[in-house]
Amino acid sequence: MTDKQRNIVIIFGVLVLIGIVLGVVFSGGQSMIGPGLGGSPAGGTASTSKPIGYVPTTPQGATLTTPQNDAPASPNIQSGTMARFFDLRVSASGFNPSTLTVNKGDTIHLNLMPTDGNYDFEIPYLPFYTSAVSMGQSRTLVFDTATPGTFEFRCRDFCPRSGAIKGSLIVLPRK
Repeated sequence: MTDKQRNIVIIFGVLVLIGIVLGVVFSGGQSMIGPGLGGSPAGGTASTSKPIGYVPTTPQGATLTTPQNDAPASPNIQSGTMARFFDLRVSASGFNPSTLTVNKGDTIHLNLMPTDGNYDFEIPYLPFYTSAVSMGQSRTLVFDTATPGTFEFRCRDFCPRSGAIKGSLIVLPRK
């Protein structure tokens, strides 16, 4: 290795180190990893900032959305957890239905069906994302509901020109 090559490698290494130090300084020491599926930030520490797309409360009087189909989610029928199957149509005018209400512990099978273009689907808090589904196609998304509260769902990257469309997933606590 020539002196010139060694100097270039050293300068590159110093620039990378400066970038890392500046990144840590300007992030205020905050982790850049979002909350995990259990609802707590990565690393298990409590966060004082408001989570994206989630509030820990549910609307008063919220009632369960009637699924297309349901079945016990566990061989232990006494657990009360259900597998719930929903069709979720999406178009430039929004999601239909725009609100889904389920119980904590349910396993959701969401059949995403775009009707007028390509759409993706995200629940930012979980984090849960699926890439674009083409018009005329469908994709079944499966996830568990471990945390009660109200979660935003939305299209993220493949939205109509009018802007992002959103809906709500309400997870009721078990009684």
